[in-house]
Amino acid sequence: MQKLKENIRQKIMQSAAAEFNEKGFDHASMRRIAAQAEITPGNIYRYFKNKKTLLTAVLQPIMTEINRALLESTDGKIDMNTNIEDFLKKNETFNIDVKKFSRKFVAINHQYKDGMSFIAKEEAYRSPIHEWLSEALYAYYGSRRKEAAPELIKMLSSIASITLIDTVTESLRYDAACAKLHLDESEVIYECITSIMNKGETLV
Repeated sequence: MQKLKENIRQKIMQSAAAEFNEKGFDHASMRRIAAQAEITPGNIYRYFKNKKTLLTAVLQPIMTEINRALLESTDGKIDMNTNIEDFLKKNETFNIDVKKFSRKFVAINHQYKDGMSFIAKEEAYRSPIHEWLSEALYAYYGSRRKEAAPELIKMLSSIASITLIDTVTESLRYDAACAKLHLDESEVIYECITSIMNKGETLV
């Protein structure tokens, strides 16, 4: 019985992710979500108190995976909960394995494509991720691009973080093309990010 209930819960979350992605949070309908999940509208509230609770349930595992990907790509030192400024005040240093992070980000995107697309489009969720990634990239590359003006590195970091968010979701459209070219999507994303950040060495 418990397994059946969990199956229903997962089905609701999958339907909700698609609905939120297509309609946005404000225009998403619990009735449509229930219909897509093949349950009655009343039954959906046995699993989720309201639409906000359902959205949180959809996004929580995604953010957990992103945090895990960040930790595994920074020697276990930083994730989205880390305050970069406070971290640096402690004279801490960190490395970012951009290639590993790109690979993990693509895997998350494939697993949670509707939820990731929603995050990329909704400013309330997109903006904090963009700001945090910009700050992390600036801290990392700023310490390694001493010859470049800090303002330039800050601008490139912001552009690279936007590129990461958008390229990951955009890459889903090119599954077939990447397969035909024998390319890993993460390699394309990695090249996009590094080509931007490496400009810090030439635009001085």
